Amino acid sequence: MFHEEDEKSTGFWQTLSPKLSFLLGVIVSVMTICTVGFFILLSVVIKTSV
Repeated sequence: MFHEEDEKSTGFWQTLSPKLSFLLGVIVSVMTICTVGFFILLSVVIKTSV
């Protein structure tokens, strides 16, 4: 039952080309690093301003 549905739908990640998936991985990792850095700097600024 579920196996037939899996054969019909290939999935989003399987349809991406290797170059596009690499580019998306780089973009997502840079955005994640920037988000973590933003919250670290935000906590430093809040602690020093009080």
